[in-house]
Amino acid sequence: MKPTCLKNSLVPRLFVIACLCLPTMALSEEPIERLRSLGLSVSPSSAAFERFLERRAAGKWITKTDDGRALGSTPAPFRMPPRRDLAGVRASAKFEQPLPAYYDLRTTRPKGVTPVVSQGSCGACWTFAAMAAIESNTRYTRGVITDLSEADLNERHGFDNPVCSGGNPTMATAYIARGSGPLTESDAPYPSWYFSSTPTGPIDPNPDAAASTADLGWRRPINRPATEDRVFYPMDVHMLEKAGAALNPEEMWWIKNALYRNGAVLMAFMWADQYYNPRTYAYYNGIDTYANHEVTIVGWDDHYPASNFIDPPGANGAFIVKNSWGTDWGDAGYFYISYEDVTIDRITQFQDAVPSRPYTHIYQYDPLGVVDVGGFDTDTAWFANVFIASAKGAAINGAGFYTVGPSSYTVQIYSGTEIVDNFPYINPTAGTLEHEQLGELSEAGYHTIHFDWPARVTPGQPFSVVVRLTTPGETKIVGLEFAKKGYSSAASSVHGQSYMSPDGNAWFSLGEDANVTLKAFATATSPGPFWLGKGGGVRRSSGSDKDSFISRAPWALESGRL
Repeated sequence: MKPTCLKNSLVPRLFVIACLCLPTMALSEEPIERLRSLGLSVSPSSAAFERFLERRAAGKWITKTDDGRALGSTPAPFRMPPRRDLAGVRASAKFEQPLPAYYDLRTTRPKGVTPVVSQGSCGACWTFAAMAAIESNTRYTRGVITDLSEADLNERHGFDNPVCSGGNPTMATAYIARGSGPLTESDAPYPSWYFSSTPTGPIDPNPDAAASTADLGWRRPINRPATEDRVFYPMDVHMLEKAGAALNPEEMWWIKNALYRNGAVLMAFMWADQYYNPRTYAYYNGIDTYANHEVTIVGWDDHYPASNFIDPPGANGAFIVKNSWGTDWGDAGYFYISYEDVTIDRITQFQDAVPSRPYTHIYQYDPLGVVDVGGFDTDTAWFANVFIASAKGAAINGAGFYTVGPSSYTVQIYSGTEIVDNFPYINPTAGTLEHEQLGELSEAGYHTIHFDWPARVTPGQPFSVVVRLTTPGETKIVGLEFAKKGYSSAASSVHGQSYMSPDGNAWFSLGEDANVTLKAFATATSPGPFWLGKGGGVRRSSGSDKDSFISRAPWALESGRL
């Protein structure tokens, strides 16, 4: 291994002593191991993800029901930690209007559901659950009916899973957060071949448009035509992981409260035919195992009889669930799942969907979103990205990042950040402070932070986005995107892009190992986008350079279009 030595005056002396000679490890090693060698604590892959890889390799991953209906939920490498403060949150809400014993978005005014549709033979339940949840939010909170494209998410998510081979809410969140979607159904209709007995789809007809699409079996290139518009962009995505095998009362309250206020909630669970009662449309699985299907919760009934289930649970009560197997299945496409089902998982809600994106330009290095999280064995960490301002200048109006729980944050924008060519170690706070915004976030998930006023940056010059994040009770709190075999192999990073610090003073570059999941939003236009090439040099992304994922798929959003 060849040592990489630090000689930059911008790096604090203490940090130079601690990291004087960092080993440059073989590219075959996992990026996560190289990050750990720098002193960064990174979560291991979830047991569910490792089990999925093993079962899929052995041909034992269940992808269809006994009667041939497609499933399609696959786990992510990372799991949010369970919430530890929900009892207090619920107690603080006791003076608000109490939740009813029965609630159904099918009968509210305005309604909170859109029509039931079928995923066919394609393992795309996760796309239907995500789009149904967004459609519910827009109809329930705004009274606007939308029909969003499941096919576009299924074909352009950018992860390792081929078309019709499954996904999860984290993948859907990455697709939405980077500005790829959602599109309307009319812009990207669900193709007829998804209903074939073994949908594999045509290979990308234009493999030169995106270098890796043919290898992954994506049907269309990720770089979409500029005529396709994104609609109803969710500004926030809230996520909840349960603490035990079954939901506890506080977690059930969280789901109901989220649904009551904002519309349908996505969930994953384990489908096995033997647990379904077709006479009463009731499902209950009391065996703790993996999730393989995703649906949307659209209501609840606290008095739904336990006797309606094949194997009665210990108490009454069920969620009302919208499926994606068409109206000829279940109760016109709906069914009931017991509160006590132990496989309910990956609770997700898309919130604050706006009719059109309020920003015209996104600066980002993390098109695949959070793959894992890291930190410094304390509940506070600093992380930063260095970008190059677009050619015509830009007004930075917001930022986007992930949290693993309730958090407080400070977002700073610095202009004039120094970049030393061919040397990646810099201090992203060494420039001029243009803007600082403080706030608190009550949920885990992805968040859009709107600035009170814009920060001006100089065209063609570096600027940095710096976040100080505190998440009480957690130590691995910073979202990381990196190449993970079997999940996010297309991710890449280069020196000079992403940085982390345990104290805001001693910074180190994540180099070619990872990027932090941090975006900046602007309202200016430019012919860019610019990006930081190897060694920190300034380059304009043309789509022709194959050095990095960013150059193959320039994830800057111009005038609402990629």
